[in-house]
Amino acid sequence: MIGDGSEREWLLRNLSAADIPGIHRGEDLARDYANMDVFTFPSRTDTFGNVVLEALASGVPAVVTDAGGPRFIVNDGVSGFVARTGAEFVERTALLLGDVALRSKMALAAREQACKESWDEVFRWVYQGYDVALANRSVSDVLFMPQYQEPLRMRIIENMCDILQDDPNHGMGWVRWSDRVFYLTDTGVVKSLNELWDGGFPGIVNQFS
Repeated sequence: MIGDGSEREWLLRNLSAADIPGIHRGEDLARDYANMDVFTFPSRTDTFGNVVLEALASGVPAVVTDAGGPRFIVNDGVSGFVARTGAEFVERTALLLGDVALRSKMALAAREQACKESWDEVFRWVYQGYDVALANRSVSDVLFMPQYQEPLRMRIIENMCDILQDDPNHGMGWVRWSDRVFYLTDTGVVKSLNELWDGGFPGIVNQFS
């Protein structure tokens, strides 16, 4: 068990057969991953769980819970298991420990999956989603001025910067953002976002001020 925390002393007293070396980094940590048969991650609160991806990159299948971000990292039944209950978590872990063939198969799948999880690949899928949305914008009731129909990635970055600048030191940031987006009303009249809220701008943007 790699790491440290408030439960370390309890674990040392109650898990006499466990190896609990503390915090490892760099090559020591990479060696720890490589020496594992199965990576178990019972957390139900992690928003991502980078350690799970690190385990997959080391060719180690992972068992995670069905809560939080790790469930979206593990390909259930391929690169590991996503357990719905505590009992299932133990069962899936024991299955992998006892089945060498299954563990080897999942280890290869885990490594293959992790090698595809580069930032370039992640953003490729994000941009592809934006391109699809832009290509089908005619079915939306939100219209963009022609000068802002360049690739969505730039517009999103610009808009978020403007929103986050809506504070006392950047007084009118919201005007720059909301003036760029127009809305087709039910009566067929096109209005800017500024005209659709009593306060002169969207409430969700106002929360940043």
